[in-house]
Amino acid sequence: MRDPMACPVVFADGARCPKPRRNARCPWCVSCYGWHIKNGRKDPNGRRRLLPGPPDRRCTVVEDGERCPNRHNAKGMCTPHQRRAERYGNPTIREKRPRGQLLQELKAAAHARTDDCVFLNGYAERPVVLMEGKTWHAARYVWKLRHGDPGQAYVLHSCNGGSGDHGCINIRHLYLGDHRRNMRDMVEAGNTMRGEIQNRGEEHGMAKLREEDVREIRRLSAAGMGRQAVADLFNVSRSAVVAIVHRRRWGWLPDA
Repeated sequence: MRDPMACPVVFADGARCPKPRRNARCPWCVSCYGWHIKNGRKDPNGRRRLLPGPPDRRCTVVEDGERCPNRHNAKGMCTPHQRRAERYGNPTIREKRPRGQLLQELKAAAHARTDDCVFLNGYAERPVVLMEGKTWHAARYVWKLRHGDPGQAYVLHSCNGGSGDHGCINIRHLYLGDHRRNMRDMVEAGNTMRGEIQNRGEEHGMAKLREEDVREIRRLSAAGMGRQAVADLFNVSRSAVVAIVHRRRWGWLPDA
């Protein structure tokens, strides 16, 4: 038997409205009554079914057979579960490290005697730690423990093709560099930015030259042809030719 307090409206596809009536005096639900007012007080029976609701934005983590009711904000997880995933590698783990264990692991990495990569247990990707009241990349704090604060310099990796995304903190695999060296390592390692491969050369959306054009520009300049003449030949600026010849642009491209 149908609930007398259910909305009696039948949609155009034959399905009944699943919502309850506004109150005992109104025969329709809030949505159907709103449609009734908006459409010149027409009878809502036979109207089109309501559009599906907004997408489910709840956290996707399931614990003890129940889905987390919190709203997700990144990677399909709420803030607490995301932090657990970053720290322990699993959003459902609630265990905490014994007091002082994290610092011991960082000190061990700062004085590592192995050439193998060293990782922090329970951390996914590049670990971030809270030490001395500040947030540090673990590799950067390891460098501080061994050599002192790196200041404005970048702490770079010599392992994994120059990428630190796998989370290595072995002091033997770390070295200091500048922003230019960091960008070079990023391109050589094929790192991603915002989900897309970092483009260079012909793959860059603003590229005007091809690799063979760059090699020809260098060859003509070495043969004594004037920079402006070369620029006019390839429809680029003279400064672009100078940058290519001195390898400030396309410096990664070999001549042959």
